[in-house]
Amino acid sequence: MEIVIAGKKFLIIGTSTKHIVNQECTGFILTVEDFGQGRDGLLNAIYVYVEELKQMAERFQAAICNLGNAHAHTDMTDLISPRYQITMDGKQAARLVREIKVDYLVPMHYDSWHHSTQFGKELRQVFQEEGINDQISFWKGTDDSAARDLKHVASAPVGSFQPSSSSSSSPTCP
Repeated sequence: MEIVIAGKKFLIIGTSTKHIVNQECTGFILTVEDFGQGRDGLLNAIYVYVEELKQMAERFQAAICNLGNAHAHTDMTDLISPRYQITMDGKQAARLVREIKVDYLVPMHYDSWHHSTQFGKELRQVFQEEGINDQISFWKGTDDSAARDLKHVASAPVGSFQPSSSSSSSPTCP
């Protein structure tokens, strides 16, 4: 779908994803011609890892991902029903970063929900262990507005990100 916002043409592309059982969910990729350098693709929102995501390699510079290893009940009306994963954990996010070859990952929703099981501190530790710290940017407000300053991410040199020890109001890049 194409849409014009503030005089710029955006292309919104739906992607494969999984989230809540028996509920529709679509990931998305948002691109705009004059946003960033190099590869054309820019934003995507990804909930859980699915094999089809590898097809995005070489196309996108940054990923905004729902993390936190959140789980939901298979039957939302029965709170003792089995639970299943609905957002990626840190290891899955690291795998995604490597497989789709994005320069930057902006985690979101990792501290937002009662059903999250892996929070900012734990994610930072996993990203350190996985060797992708220089590709991660924790932003204040990623639960509501992670993409607001992504233009800074797209134009920053590869490896310029340093995860912040506490949230800030802008990306932790120059």
